[in-house]
Amino acid sequence: MLFCAKRYLNSYDTVSSKKRKELIMEIDQLLDNAVAEEASDIYILPNDDRFTIKFHAGGSIVTQEYLDNKAAEKMISAIKYRAKMNISER
Repeated sequence: MLFCAKRYLNSYDTVSSKKRKELIMEIDQLLDNAVAEEASDIYILPNDDRFTIKFHAGGSIVTQEYLDNKAAEKMISAIKYRAKMNISER
């Protein structure tokens, strides 16, 4: 993940503003869905060929959607970057 996070941040300035806006919109939609479901936690879990997004809401964990590895890694890095978290930690 460290390599992916560094690659994402190093290429952040070269990514078109359209792609940045799309990524931000996807993250905002994920958070809006979590709020609407009254989720207390959001899990972005890696599998062999994709990531699974799950919400913990109402005492149960519910699968929301699946993302391919590249999209999920970008989303995770962007969320950590926006939250001022250490993006090198996995």
